[in-house]
Amino acid sequence: MDAWQSLSLLLCEYRSGISCSWQEIKRRRELIAKILIQLWQENNCAFMFLIFNDPSNFDEKRVSLFGKYFPGLSEAIFETVKRLKILEQFLQFFKEREFGIILGGGLSYGKFYCVRQDSDIDLIVIVPEDQKLLREILAWFWPEVASIEAGIFLERNVDIFSHKGLTARGIDVSVHFILEETLKKFMPQGSLLNAEDGVFGMEFRNTDFNHPGYSQSNFSGEAILIPKFVSEIKNGFICRFPFWVIRSNRFYPGIFSNLVLPCGEVVKDTETQLALTFVDMFFKFLRQRLTIEKQIVENPESLKLYLAHTRHLIFPNYVLNRT
Repeated sequence: MDAWQSLSLLLCEYRSGISCSWQEIKRRRELIAKILIQLWQENNCAFMFLIFNDPSNFDEKRVSLFGKYFPGLSEAIFETVKRLKILEQFLQFFKEREFGIILGGGLSYGKFYCVRQDSDIDLIVIVPEDQKLLREILAWFWPEVASIEAGIFLERNVDIFSHKGLTARGIDVSVHFILEETLKKFMPQGSLLNAEDGVFGMEFRNTDFNHPGYSQSNFSGEAILIPKFVSEIKNGFICRFPFWVIRSNRFYPGIFSNLVLPCGEVVKDTETQLALTFVDMFFKFLRQRLTIEKQIVENPESLKLYLAHTRHLIFPNYVLNRT
């Protein structure tokens, strides 16, 4: 049975089981999403028929998670397709340029599964030490002020340069530029055994960070709130953020680590595979730290890599199994 036939059977089963338990709905949704991902990766447009179907065919109750809702099947598919088209346009622009790009957020771990109408597209763009090239890229994103604000980034006054803006389709795209040399701050240098430690960075944002602080989780899923420090400047804001912290011998990845977790999906890379090398090193470090913490807690089996992401409850099982 090919993927298309399997999908047709699953959709029939799904339509007939809308009133079943949330766990059963989730299981069926995961199976459907896996096949749609396969079709998308094969550049097979067969799944496109779904976005023209009557959404009432797939109506189900929304489930609230983390103060947000879990979308219905039609919404998840339709919104995923829209974002993948936008992502394709972005990658086309970067095609001839030496950048490594990592896709984060729901579009990375929840394609055709949990992407909502209000979901962003989150990208980490690893940039070379090339001022002319960086200014060209920033001018494309933000022509009014790029020539001014790029200097803040290139002169090392900030570690990450973030731009958030609406596309013509009304979808927010958040692009986080980070210099290659800054990547090492994602991973502690030296001993991993410190009881209290942390590395903080500075981020330029064109929009304010509208949260009381940075909520980060450890390998047990326990969260702490790290206070934010924001100063407003012309054309944007400077925010102090955690790359990572250790509190009472427990490691908490930082806010941008949550864009790499749980998939580390590299959608474009340099000839030297800069992004892929970083992702591999990042996960290697996290596993080393996880091994250390399992040796000092009473219940080591309760520690999981994916629990360090603040939205782990929404991950499909096929993502959890990879971590």
